[in-house]
Amino acid sequence: MNLSSLNSFSQNDRILIDANVLIYVYCPLNGRSYEGFISHYTDTLQKIGNAKSSVFVNSLIISEFINRWLRMDFSRTGLNDFKINFKRISKIL
Repeated sequence: MNLSSLNSFSQNDRILIDANVLIYVYCPLNGRSYEGFISHYTDTLQKIGNAKSSVFVNSLIISEFINRWLRMDFSRTGLNDFKINFKRISKIL
């Protein structure tokens, strides 16, 4: 495989999507530093969909995505300023 083929997809391709891709595309991230990643991953997923390639995720990737999203949301609440432990709070909820 050469580098030019990394951005072209076919119906025969089988692609495992990483949790970081899901985070950049689906999590509400703020800041200009993320714009390049968001547009790149969104465009790439669009190309994958247009090519009708097979897309896969596994339970570990979904777990990592959910965990990261919850941690980002928790950090925005300001509760971490009060030394509240995320793992302890998640067990209570």
